[in-house]
Amino acid sequence: MKNLLTKKIINGSVLALSSSLIALFFQIILQTMTTSHEWLFFYFAIFISAWFSGPLYGYIATVTSCLLALYFLVNPAHSLSFMSSVSIFEIGILAFMGFTTSYMMGKVYERYIEAHIHSKEMGKFTEYLDLLIENMPLMVFVKDAKDLKFLRFNKAGEDLLGITKKDLLGKSDYDFFPKHQADSFIIKDREVISGKVVVDIKEEIIQSRTNGTRILHTKKIPLFGKDGNPLYLLGVSEDITEKKINEDEIMRMVKEEVALKERELIAAREAFLAKVSTMLSASLDYHETLSILANLSVTALGDWCTISIVNEAGIFERAAGAHIDNKKTVLVQEYILNFPPDQKVFTVLNDHSYFDPKINQDELRKKTSDPRRWELLEELGTYSCMIVPIRARGKIRGSLAFMAGKSKPSFNQQDLELAEDLGRRAGIAIENALLYSSAQSAIRARDEFVSIASHELKTPITSLKMQLQMMIRGVDTESGTTPSPEKLMKSLTSSNNQVDRLTALIEDLLDVTRIETGKLTYKFEEVDLSSLVREVDERFTEEIKKTKCSLLEDIEDNVIIFCDRYRIEQVLANLISNAIKYGANGTVTMTVRKADGRAEIFVKDSGMGIAKEMQAKIFERFERAISSTNISGLGLGLYIAKQIIGAHQGFIEVESELGVGSTFKVCLPTGI
Repeated sequence: MKNLLTKKIINGSVLALSSSLIALFFQIILQTMTTSHEWLFFYFAIFISAWFSGPLYGYIATVTSCLLALYFLVNPAHSLSFMSSVSIFEIGILAFMGFTTSYMMGKVYERYIEAHIHSKEMGKFTEYLDLLIENMPLMVFVKDAKDLKFLRFNKAGEDLLGITKKDLLGKSDYDFFPKHQADSFIIKDREVISGKVVVDIKEEIIQSRTNGTRILHTKKIPLFGKDGNPLYLLGVSEDITEKKINEDEIMRMVKEEVALKERELIAAREAFLAKVSTMLSASLDYHETLSILANLSVTALGDWCTISIVNEAGIFERAAGAHIDNKKTVLVQEYILNFPPDQKVFTVLNDHSYFDPKINQDELRKKTSDPRRWELLEELGTYSCMIVPIRARGKIRGSLAFMAGKSKPSFNQQDLELAEDLGRRAGIAIENALLYSSAQSAIRARDEFVSIASHELKTPITSLKMQLQMMIRGVDTESGTTPSPEKLMKSLTSSNNQVDRLTALIEDLLDVTRIETGKLTYKFEEVDLSSLVREVDERFTEEIKKTKCSLLEDIEDNVIIFCDRYRIEQVLANLISNAIKYGANGTVTMTVRKADGRAEIFVKDSGMGIAKEMQAKIFERFERAISSTNISGLGLGLYIAKQIIGAHQGFIEVESELGVGSTFKVCLPTGI
């Protein structure tokens, strides 16, 4: 740097001195031609020095020129003294003009140097920009904003389109592309220019001369002048053909993989459901079916499950449960025994599933009032839940509740669909088990009925046969002897009673058949219920004495109803007969009264009572409160009574407590 500075000083000084000396030479020649002192060549020397080397060297040339002029050209010659004011004025003019010229040329020189440096830098920048655009791997083009003709195009564009710069520049899209495609390009260009926004075209299909069909991702950018008006349109295009093909291929592979996994998942689930169906169909025992269902469910869904079944009263009750960890099954059993189904289970009654893939633990804890219940839910793991209906033949039979712990993924829609399918299959299995159970119960009831009916029918026949045999043995045809009239009357009365009993049993069987076929007829008439009850009570006087019962009557007079007298008498006889049979050695109370436009009959005994679970069943065919050979009857009386009372627009019900007794209530309207 120091050497360069020294060289510049030497060169500038040499230029200033040499130009001054050359100017002196020409100035001397000029002076020989004229007597006036015009410092034309000195001014030129000063100008040259200041222009090429700067103002400092113009000042040196000025001083040198003044000294040379004073010494060689101003009288007296070869002397540095001033002889006259004119000479002083002339040298002063030279010095003033020299310094002024040097100063001004210095400023011009500085501007020149700055412009030169700027031009050099601009040249480098332009060269850099040209290299950058030219070597960019993306196609770059510039269009005029007015006519949209190409002004700039790079090598990547040439390679992509198969069009050279020479062919492209100064032309528009219509010169290279089909009209419909050129129209779309121009529309986008106008949109960019008029909207003054960058337009991003994600996919643009073009036809290349050398590369065929290509897919471009293009961005078009408006370029504005200082006045804000658009001057140019810059476009940058990336060839994404291979990328698009790769993306499509990857997408195809992903779709194939997803489809494969989905098929595998469907196959696995179908295999699971087939296994479930097979195992559920292997047993027709109701409770065993529920146990199998619970254990199978946790192998595919969640960590633990509970099964709730709708009982005969239409109430959900927990029936079974299981956990994937056998050690925690005891906790599930504790949960089932101590905590009934909550409100979420009843969602399935509307044939809708309950689905909560991510249970908020804080909210669950707030809603769980029992501390032990919360402990069980937390220990068993309850972070995701779904409850699906168990349905069969259009009826909701119960619900399947699945819970997943923290370590298991949350349930998703596919899990819900699998659970619902499992619920449907479970419903069929449970329905089959219930039908089988009902069939077994019906068979047992039939067998019991056949046994009881055989016994009940055989008893009067046996008694009748014995009475007839006794009478036969008492008759001697040879001697002409016969039993005494008293013995004969006693035997005939006993035989008649047995025939009546046998007739009543057969009549009950016939009434059931008539009820089932809708052929039980009624003859309605106005009846004094109070008198009818008293008549029936009187009919059982002897039987009451035999069983050591006492009969109390609380009968309101003139209770008139419109009914079939024979059928209501049949109902009353059945109720009193049952009260005497089941309440032996106790008190039987008969009550008749009117209340709210109805006639009410109460038959109360102080016998053994009826278990709560049997109170609804005793009104069914062949059902009895107890199964005992000590109590006679076919189990049809209350069934027939209920049908008769129903035909009279009334109802019959029972209230009973084991060891206390039973009260049967019959309500009949006072008019039909």
